[in-house]
Amino acid sequence: GDGTIYVANYATGTGDFIRKYDNTGRLLLQFGTAGRGAGQMLYVESICVGPDGTIYVADNGNRRLQAFSPQGVPLFAYALPTANGSDLKDVTLDAAGTIYLLEDYGAVTKVGANGQLLGRLQLSSSGSSGSQHECLLVEPNGDLLVSSTQDQLLRYSPTGALRGRITSNGYVSSSTHTAMALNAAGEIFATVFTHQQFGDRLFKFSPQGTELARWGNATSLSTVRLDDAGNSYTLNGSTNEVEKRSPSGQRLLAFRPAMSGSRLPLTALDLDGQGNITALGLQMATLPLDPRLSAVLVHATTN
Repeated sequence: GDGTIYVANYATGTGDFIRKYDNTGRLLLQFGTAGRGAGQMLYVESICVGPDGTIYVADNGNRRLQAFSPQGVPLFAYALPTANGSDLKDVTLDAAGTIYLLEDYGAVTKVGANGQLLGRLQLSSSGSSGSQHECLLVEPNGDLLVSSTQDQLLRYSPTGALRGRITSNGYVSSSTHTAMALNAAGEIFATVFTHQQFGDRLFKFSPQGTELARWGNATSLSTVRLDDAGNSYTLNGSTNEVEKRSPSGQRLLAFRPAMSGSRLPLTALDLDGQGNITALGLQMATLPLDPRLSAVLVHATTN
């Protein structure tokens, strides 16, 4: 990509908005306000950006998908059916540009690039009591990879039939969003959040679900990104560090940003095409839209 960074602010109904930055941290665009009107948002759970720059937003508070142009102009909205206690958790795209929406109790909605409904399916039960779906990836063959609380990674057919679990000794997500990513070879990278000190790790699985490697001995491990060389990047919440590992798992880099002499809580990261890391942190500050939250971007070279 061109190194553009997109950030969604999740607030308690008072300051939901999307920010777009260039790869130097310069704010290019901010759009969206809290509300239920066109272009307004409540409790943004997830965003993704299409190859043409279209921004797709999982607007959970309004139970809808919203699409915006690269300039932040509303393009369309697709409203989900009335909820029965279900939350909209994730939005993602497949290789053809079809939009997928995931709800925590297993409903998946497919929407076309112009906002038309293409289909809706219910993922079959995983058999795990109390499990809720959190994150969705679409594999090249159309299979659906889903991370769930209180369960392993789950693989479903394009029609929602459970094909099986991607499992290993010590891997289970526990009541917290588990991040996933696919590399060009179809290998799966997934974090695990166990709520146990030094129990969180980054796992690498083959496309068939065989564990290939695991790294880390951390607490509060979250977010995973891959670069073109296959290096992985994670956030370690216990040490507040960004960690870079080679494809073989060797730790190549770790840094802890500092801001104004105080600890800067890191919440997300992404990579640009120039070998730089961009990390998103939160600090208390005064902003016109929300007096409680300020987004801070920290940059470091990976070289």
